Amino acid sequence: MLLQQLETIAAATEVTDTAKMEVLMKFVYKCSVYIGDLLRYKELYSTKEKKDYGESLKHYERAAILMPDVGNAQNQVRSSYSADLSL
Repeated sequence: MLLQQLETIAAATEVTDTAKMEVLMKFVYKCSVYIGDLLRYKELYSTKEKKDYGESLKHYERAAILMPDVGNAQNQVRSSYSADLSL
């Protein structure tokens, strides 16, 4: 769905730069959260004794900076710390 919006906006000449920027920010936000999730899962299921979620946290922080009103990135940060504490 987001990819379709990007394609539509890229093809439209009457769409404002603000609208293009909003869609691109949503896209980067979602990608940052998804990459953070993948890195968190990789670390969670690794055989390492000491888990390091630093790389995933960087991606969540980037997403939180891009769209601070959307709480998904902040929730994933909490999940990272909760997973670490439960081990």
